[in-house]
Amino acid sequence: MQEYKTVSRSATFSDKEVWKQLQSLKEQAKLSLETLKENWRQEARQKIEKTLLHLPEDLSRNGLDASLMDKLSEPLINFMQNIDNIIHPAQIAALPGQAEGKIQELAEELVRKIPVIEQEEHTGYIEKPVKSSRKIKYLHVKDITAVTRVTTEAEWEKLQGLLDKKVRQLLSEGYDVEL
Repeated sequence: MQEYKTVSRSATFSDKEVWKQLQSLKEQAKLSLETLKENWRQEARQKIEKTLLHLPEDLSRNGLDASLMDKLSEPLINFMQNIDNIIHPAQIAALPGQAEGKIQELAEELVRKIPVIEQEEHTGYIEKPVKSSRKIKYLHVKDITAVTRVTTEAEWEKLQGLLDKKVRQLLSEGYDVEL
């Protein structure tokens, strides 16, 4: 852009070398934009694929039937299939955030489907999902420490201790904690 402004001010568009340089810079910018667009698409895909990969385990761990897999994964699969249809750079830049939103929606739906043991009768599961009246705090490792790479068990134990302390603090303050 600086080169364009300089050329514009000096009115040297007709100079053959200047024109070639501007065209070259324009092509470099286009290439950079295409690379960015592909990276944003890939980031969104990877987030969705990672979530879909872990979904069967999440269902099992929470005592949910594997038959829910298709219904729960459908919005993510649809989103992923439409990624390449988006052409405007600003919309493409938003794809990773939109993917996170879809993943969050899946997580909330999963939580609503987790069966709860009925305390009074001890008869098993009740059909109504539990709706917590507590506010949710979202906690990421980066909220606790700037160093997120773990290379030894000792580092992991330190990080685990920090994470445990923060989660317990938030729980004691009356929040539900989502990692």
